[in-house]
Amino acid sequence: MSGKVLVVDDSLTIRQLVTETLTEEGFDVLEATDGHDAMSKLVSRSDIALVMCDINMPGMNGLELVAKARRLGSEIIFVMLTTEAHPELMERARRLGVKGWMLKPVKPRLLGPAVKSLLEPSPAPPAPDSSSGRPAPPADLTSKRPAAPPVLTSKRPKALGALSSKRSSVAAEMATKSLLPPKPPSLPPRRP
Repeated sequence: MSGKVLVVDDSLTIRQLVTETLTEEGFDVLEATDGHDAMSKLVSRSDIALVMCDINMPGMNGLELVAKARRLGSEIIFVMLTTEAHPELMERARRLGVKGWMLKPVKPRLLGPAVKSLLEPSPAPPAPDSSSGRPAPPADLTSKRPAAPPVLTSKRPKALGALSSKRSSVAAEMATKSLLPPKPPSLPPRRP
């Protein structure tokens, strides 16, 4: 796998569980105990491709970490791993460019496929069938792809390197499958 995964959580138990699970899946994993620790690792290392981060941590929380990284020009992929499911927090994360939202308790079987789907480039669309002009069908219609993580945006940055002062202007389309429930319809105002 290219690039390291940084796991940021103030809970030792969660860090160990996520680190062990991702290591067994073949990822090279680093750990940070809070947002400040994570920021120092992001600034000093150029090999971090993805950050799995809790929101509620002392010092610098997860969304503050993402905001600071973005202000410094980072396009590293962030996935929030949290107990929070508030739509306002999810929307704030979306605006900051967070790519996924996974709820605790962690389901280890979902971690590897989620990280893989975010780090691997999206497959190219099938070439059109020369006789009909329609896309060719996939080679294997029976294979089941692992569930993608909850996707909060539709863009994936081209560069996954460390913090830099330049923003990439090119973004590749990312898988749109989501584990998040669809946004609930707005309710009409209550009448007295």
